[in-house]
Amino acid sequence: MSQRVRPAEDRLSRHEFLARLHERRRPRTYLEVGVSTGASLGLSSVPSVGIDPAYTIASELRGRIALARTTSDDYFATTDPKDWLGGPVELAFIDGMHLFEYALRDFINVEKHCRWSSVVVLDDMLPRNAGEAARGRHTGAWTGDVFRLAEVLRTYRPDLTVLPVDTVPTGVVVVLGADPSSTVLQDHYDEIVAEHVHDDPQQVPAAVLRRDDAWDARALVESPVWGLLHRGDRPWRRRDRGLAELQEALHQPAAYRRRRRALRDRAEQLAARGARGRRDGTVPEAVAATPAPAERARALVATTEQAGVSSLRRLVLVSRGRRPALTQEIRALRPGVKIIQVDPRPGRDDVRLALATAGTLDAIIDVTTSADRLANRARELLPHVRKGGVLVLGDAAHAADVDALVREAGEPGEAETGDPGEAGPGDPGEEGLRAAAETGPEPPDERSTAILPTLARAGVHGEHVWLINGRRTWVKLREDEASPYLSRKGPRAGRVLHELPGAHVVRRSEVVESASDEAVSPASTYDAPPLQLREYENAISRRGQVVTQGRVVLPDSFRHLNRPVLGNHFMHRVDRDFAALRPVRPSRLEGVYFLLDSEFRGHFGHAMTEQLSRMWAWPEVKERYPDAKALVHTRNPYPKLFGWERRLWEAAGVAPDDLVLVDGPVRPDKLVAATPGFSQPDYVHPAVRDVYRRTGDALASGAPDRDYPERIFCSRRIAKRACHNTGEVESFFAERGFEVLFPEDYPLDEQVRLFRSARDVAGFGGSAMFNLAFATEPKRVFLVSAETYVVQNEAMIAAVNGHELHMAWCRADVPHGAGTGIDGRMHTPFTFDHDREGTFLRRVLDDPTSA
Repeated sequence: MSQRVRPAEDRLSRHEFLARLHERRRPRTYLEVGVSTGASLGLSSVPSVGIDPAYTIASELRGRIALARTTSDDYFATTDPKDWLGGPVELAFIDGMHLFEYALRDFINVEKHCRWSSVVVLDDMLPRNAGEAARGRHTGAWTGDVFRLAEVLRTYRPDLTVLPVDTVPTGVVVVLGADPSSTVLQDHYDEIVAEHVHDDPQQVPAAVLRRDDAWDARALVESPVWGLLHRGDRPWRRRDRGLAELQEALHQPAAYRRRRRALRDRAEQLAARGARGRRDGTVPEAVAATPAPAERARALVATTEQAGVSSLRRLVLVSRGRRPALTQEIRALRPGVKIIQVDPRPGRDDVRLALATAGTLDAIIDVTTSADRLANRARELLPHVRKGGVLVLGDAAHAADVDALVREAGEPGEAETGDPGEAGPGDPGEEGLRAAAETGPEPPDERSTAILPTLARAGVHGEHVWLINGRRTWVKLREDEASPYLSRKGPRAGRVLHELPGAHVVRRSEVVESASDEAVSPASTYDAPPLQLREYENAISRRGQVVTQGRVVLPDSFRHLNRPVLGNHFMHRVDRDFAALRPVRPSRLEGVYFLLDSEFRGHFGHAMTEQLSRMWAWPEVKERYPDAKALVHTRNPYPKLFGWERRLWEAAGVAPDDLVLVDGPVRPDKLVAATPGFSQPDYVHPAVRDVYRRTGDALASGAPDRDYPERIFCSRRIAKRACHNTGEVESFFAERGFEVLFPEDYPLDEQVRLFRSARDVAGFGGSAMFNLAFATEPKRVFLVSAETYVVQNEAMIAAVNGHELHMAWCRADVPHGAGTGIDGRMHTPFTFDHDREGTFLRRVLDDPTSA
């Protein structure tokens, strides 16, 4: 199926693919093996089970979740997940130990708790080279030999549908048609393992490396198979008939859709005939229960009145296909109301984008909600209406979730509180910003049990459910949604001025690492998305890199563009897709301004990565708008720009008179913003290499000419991530000819010359090493850090500039899996072990050929 594989820059990541599976398959239960930080588990809002012996949750989790800190073998030996889930597993994600026999056992155990319509996703199934497929890990990205499982399933279980999917970076396999009664794999387990487990190096078929048979992830997501599987959850749907339809839906989607459409048309014809009456003069019960458009419109409008919303100026009708009769009747009852129709069938993201561009909404009326998705649908739609606006869920009065929603609305909750501020009490403060500078916010230990975080009141009127939104909310827009958003809004909102295509950065040499059981190895490749330069009209720039337009938080507000849940410390996270902000009265700024602000303005590391990586677009901005200026905001406790900031931006091409510092929200005539070329830990774009080079050239030219050392060691003074025996480490490197220094003691220009002149650069992990970005010639880099140091900045800089990277991992005071927040683990002190890390460094420093 190679014709289905898209260009690399247009591929979905595994988390994007999983998110779309949740939307399209609409599972009611979810199970995950290999939770790690919770990034994929956070995509689920249904009852879920997560299994991992050493999870470290760093993402927002939603809904009822049972976390099991144990191995998957032990879990399934003692626990039935259906007891917690309330039914079979409908979607499973297996990302556990990357060894064939473990993955095989995980699949065997998971399948026992599925039904035929369940979806099982196996991660890391398409290695890109034999190194990634090794059983013994020695690369950044690592799949192990689990790729062999796909062929085993095809051989031993031909009744299953096994679909390789081209996702970034290492592919997944989707398995459909589960049979919980099958014992074939278990019965043949020993012989399968004996046949398929081999010592390294692994022989990976060329077809797997090339992904010849892999489905394009977007094409598979748009397949009609997911609706079929959702209907297959009904107990009377037989597996044999379902599997036959499955193949048609996958491989003949057009024919399948035509057949389904014909069946619906036939059903409507029969219903119409029934409505005219049977020969005996009676009307079928199902048809008699369907109200005419006028009656239905009266009931729906009466429901909005019952909820206390009598004035309807702008209303969205969510319906499958156009409903001209119903729309006309609603207009007759509420003259002057603007009705926007939204079809939910393209998917949740499309609905969200349509509502985000619809303006301020007094009401949403959804006539498509199924009883089993009532709470999820309400959570997706309610925050889109204005504070005090109403969501009406048609014909949902008898759904199981209604009583829970009404009870929740009767309890005081977050929706009754005031909106958070842009500054003052809403400002996280210097300590909060420093604590989260590299990791992002730590979720609370106690998860919110609220079904709807913005719900103020709820009730039932006739057959319909009404819900009142109790908060002002803003929709968080993702990077890949910016272009379609602007297209929908039109030129009065803005436009895309320029775009660089997506690209890959491939590490020139493998990272050499010391022995460690807990460290997260750097990736070997980074897949960067297209970089856009966008122009916004009527946008507001707030402190902390928050940019809004109407009730939308624009994607330029977020540092971590690929995270399942977008966040910024200067806004309150209401839910996965929504934020809360204080309404502001911005000052007008005449002219064109380029957004150069940062959530952590005044922090050297963030300036070097997130801010400087947007400067690829500055020459284009100045060519289009010669009078354009760069915009940054004050930040507590930094009311002024540091000297190094002014020097950095001047070297990057921003003239001193073009750098504007503002205090408070502003509304420029035009705000121009660029996608960052560096987003830790997900990607680095080759375009930043040129930014680093030209900025480094300008800085180095201002440094004094003197003899600079060939070997430097960058030490560290601050307590965060402190090494207990720093003096011993400094002596260790000094004995090998390294000059021990603190980069911050030198002017920025001289720092660049130090790094450019050195042949070997060593130091503790942290922003002191970020000057490697300005070293245009490849260096040998030696990083000493705790095993819990999970950020990838230095590794990404080394990859884009071609440096050789050596990692000496030290034992941390607080190891992975300890009962503390991610900040506590990542910033914990550590100790350099002369026998362990020392032996590794002596080998690579004293005898370079052995590396």
